[in-house]
Amino acid sequence: MSLRALLRRLTARRPLPRRQLRILDGLETAVFIIDPYGQPAFGNRAARDLAGGSDSLAAWLYDAPFHDPGDRRILRPSDRPLARLRADPELTEAFSALIDAEGGEAVWRFTRTRLPRWPGWQMIHVEDGSARLHLRRSSDHANRLESIGQMSGGIAHDMSNLLGVIRLSADTLWLEDTRARTAVSAIQSACDRGTTLVDHLLSIARREDGQVTRIELGPFLSSLRELMRRTIPAHIRIELVLESPDLWIISDLGALESAFLNLAINAQNAILDSSASEGRISLGADGEGDRITLWVEDDGPGMEPAVLARAAEPFFSTRHQDGGSGLGLSMVANFAEVSGGEIAIDSTPGNGTRVSMTLPQISRQDPSSPEAQAEQAEEEQIDLTGARLLIVEDDPLFGEVLTQALRALGAEVNLATSAEPAQAAVAARPPDLLITDIVLPGPMNGHQLAQHLRGLVPELRVIYVSGYAAPSAYPGDYVPGAFLRKPVSARTMANTIALSLAPGPQDGRKGHGGR
Repeated sequence: MSLRALLRRLTARRPLPRRQLRILDGLETAVFIIDPYGQPAFGNRAARDLAGGSDSLAAWLYDAPFHDPGDRRILRPSDRPLARLRADPELTEAFSALIDAEGGEAVWRFTRTRLPRWPGWQMIHVEDGSARLHLRRSSDHANRLESIGQMSGGIAHDMSNLLGVIRLSADTLWLEDTRARTAVSAIQSACDRGTTLVDHLLSIARREDGQVTRIELGPFLSSLRELMRRTIPAHIRIELVLESPDLWIISDLGALESAFLNLAINAQNAILDSSASEGRISLGADGEGDRITLWVEDDGPGMEPAVLARAAEPFFSTRHQDGGSGLGLSMVANFAEVSGGEIAIDSTPGNGTRVSMTLPQISRQDPSSPEAQAEQAEEEQIDLTGARLLIVEDDPLFGEVLTQALRALGAEVNLATSAEPAQAAVAARPPDLLITDIVLPGPMNGHQLAQHLRGLVPELRVIYVSGYAAPSAYPGDYVPGAFLRKPVSARTMANTIALSLAPGPQDGRKGHGGR
């Protein structure tokens, strides 16, 4: 149908200025006007350029070899974008891809606008859909990760309780039986390794987002290498290179770990894609002045200059067909920038790739800092004789083992499994300190219980324990107190109790300290 015929048909219902269709020629987006029979009655200049001329509009829409941008299968006529939009009145957009004359792939996004004044007529917009498609896939991926994260957080919480029972039991045995200390040390070390795994699960759960902390890079990279060894194929060797000892930074632990894992996955994929019989990935760190350089290096095939120039661009990937989002390096670059640093990528075809992050360095903690004092306190034996403690813990095994460990240090301990018996215990004999899990059965959580009991015992001190990471925000009625994440050793718990009960500047109460 000619443009003149179209105008006659449209204006037979309501006036449509002829210039309105000419205005469409100024758009960069391709626009097709589709009649009630599914035939293109008009295409703007971008549409004509896309199809190769006015006479080719229908052929391009219905006969072009569109394929699925995901699995690259050629679409059947009924699966092509215009056919799908016409067949499903609820569908508003469709994606498809074409291979151009030079062998490149273009992803197109088709959207539909109905013309209510002219029943059956539709306006189809066709535009570059690469970025939007990747955003949608990334959103779906993020939703899946969120579900995995929630599950990981629950598993981590339960593992923390189990490890807490084992660790506290081992610590109690250490104090009571010197002959068993070799075996007990092995149990304690196993608990420490289990705690590291819990930390990784909590990082996946993203419960530590935004929690900036001091990080010693040697232990961090060693732990990360152990994690990678469990996931990267055995024929790829993982090396750790620490050019300088005692390197420290301040960063979000979860974000730093994610950045390294992104780089390690890229390195792994590069080696696997090369089909090499063996490979090497190096993790490293070096410090000079007030800067630290961290890197991930591989001996894969390297990058061509054209790929290297775009490597950090969002959505750019050479592995779209394998599910690559093109967001990994851009996320690492963003993390480095937010952390006050930058990234650099060095790569030569045939000689592998090295991605470096340069971040601010901090000095090892001052001996007078609270962290250093806490480390020193770890070496002292704590005597809790005379301390009245109330433990509120819904895991009966963890609560019982913690009770036994603290009684062995001389404390008077009451154990409750929920808020209601805890209130009764306070009414019978007010404690000096409340040790409560944050998540409790019943209508009252740990924060609410602390607030209620503080009203009954104004001098009550509080220690919160949880299998999750410390919350980033607290309720308005929050009672200040120390926070410990399970699993916790008996020594750390005893040190925290002693510090909590120590008299403050305006406090005349008797404290509990080392002997």
